Amino acid sequence: MTNEERASEWDRLVWENLGIRSEQIPAQEYRRMYPQFILAKDSDFSNGGVVVRTVRPGSPAAQAGITTGDFIVGVDPLVAGLGPWEIASANDLRFVGAQEWAKLQSRTDNIQVDVIRDNKHYAAEIFLR
Repeated sequence: MTNEERASEWDRLVWENLGIRSEQIPAQEYRRMYPQFILAKDSDFSNGGVVVRTVRPGSPAAQAGITTGDFIVGVDPLVAGLGPWEIASANDLRFVGAQEWAKLQSRTDNIQVDVIRDNKHYAAEIFLR
């Protein structure tokens, strides 16, 4: 399996498991948004994040209030020994939503997703079951 095919498969799993399609924040948009990442929380999200492009109606992400245009910058399973994970790229979200999914489901009922929207940081709770 090529890296491109693997990424495509992981994107499919993120869609099935979380209900979102996302992409790396484009460099130009990130430079424009950088002040938001610093001001949104007492943390420097200088590594960026991913922007949500589509949310599947009724999905765990939709039920958590995540919407198109949100920036996902972190995921915390709230379980010792797992995470938290900084989401700096699409591959980071693929790791959590595809590769680590079975482990997450076996060890916790929900995860906290760090989201930036309208210059504010908030934590969305996604239920896994």
